[in-house]
Amino acid sequence: MAFDHSPSDVLAIDSIVKASRHPRKVVWETGVIMLTQLAQTNESAQRELTKMAQDTASSMRARSLFYLTDQHERKYCLELLESGVGDRSAHVAHVAAWKAVKLDLHELSIAIEDRLETIRKPIVKLELQMTVGLMRNGFYEYHNENGYNIVVAFPDRYPTMVIWPGGVSEGEVHSVGLEKLRERILESGGHGVGTTRDWQWPKTSNV
Repeated sequence: MAFDHSPSDVLAIDSIVKASRHPRKVVWETGVIMLTQLAQTNESAQRELTKMAQDTASSMRARSLFYLTDQHERKYCLELLESGVGDRSAHVAHVAAWKAVKLDLHELSIAIEDRLETIRKPIVKLELQMTVGLMRNGFYEYHNENGYNIVVAFPDRYPTMVIWPGGVSEGEVHSVGLEKLRERILESGGHGVGTTRDWQWPKTSNV
């Protein structure tokens, strides 16, 4: 559906904006999805999504980031997510950091690393550290009560897959190499590879 500046189209976008701000999830989720999709090509929708990203309510700011894809301009996604990473809300920063991973916007790893200094909750700090490692190195290793863990990113196709593989020994990623480990993980199957596709953006990954 194409939208221009006719009164009916303005009303349609207004209705979508109202839905995106509705308190009921089933309503706002549909509204945000429609608004975000329109923002791929429609300047009015893009402005409304940007307004949502600057809203006084952190829940609204987070919503504005949920459905960004590589169908949007890369620069637009970078701007929204950089603002999100620096948001005063740890929840919004968390949403933005993981969306940056999914979109392979590795330039934002520096901003995420800076944001880490003000994060207090251990689990949020761990996950933000994880996003930095995934974007810079393609994997992140950590220990918890279950022992050694590794999470691996697959940024060659959209959206970047993030997998916690089983059966990987500590140090193995360094001894066999990341690409060999990725191959082995994919060969084990069941990781949703069929749900990915070629990127719409030119690939600039550093992994």
